[in-house]
Amino acid sequence: MKSWLARFLLLLPVLALVGWFAIEQLPAWTAPALPWLRYPDLVTLPGGCEAANVLRVYSAERQSDWVASDTSDARAREVSDELLQAQYPGQDYTFVLAPEPVRGRFAAGSAPWLSLVTFAPETDLLSQGAVVLADLNTGEAIDVIHVTGISSPAAPCGEFAPQPQGMRAKLRPFLPLILAAGYIVVAGVGLVAVRIWYRRQNSTVRQGESG
Repeated sequence: MKSWLARFLLLLPVLALVGWFAIEQLPAWTAPALPWLRYPDLVTLPGGCEAANVLRVYSAERQSDWVASDTSDARAREVSDELLQAQYPGQDYTFVLAPEPVRGRFAAGSAPWLSLVTFAPETDLLSQGAVVLADLNTGEAIDVIHVTGISSPAAPCGEFAPQPQGMRAKLRPFLPLILAAGYIVVAGVGLVAVRIWYRRQNSTVRQGESG
């Protein structure tokens, strides 16, 4: 067998394991950062973790290239107010995140705007609020998420963030690399052993011929 072919066959399992690792990790490498990591200013707001989670559910993102205008801002505020007053009649509230446009997995032709409100203590004793996704084109709600216990910011977003993993779960994605490293070590030791054996055989043959 030619030496280059033998080397290729020895390297083939390593290439397969590295390819396996790349395929397994590609989604993790290409996935966008979680909203509460992308928008630290959002999660510092009371109820901001819930608002960030709504962005995650709809695969949405805030529009950094958005240019504010009095007309669109007024329309967004009007629609959001109408939805909140219909959903929570008699509740006083304050916008902690004024309506702003977002883009994501929404119906074609919709114009989603996200806002976050907290209810006034005078009419609410449970530290409640709401995340509102309003469609400016139809004036209807895409989603209204009721939030409780938001009297103070909750920056860690613990209930939405990925839970801590054990050592075994952390190492599992790297199993192909671990196997590849083990194969390289075993193959290397085997090659060294074979070479030593061949040298001893050749030495024995030479000694026999000389004798």
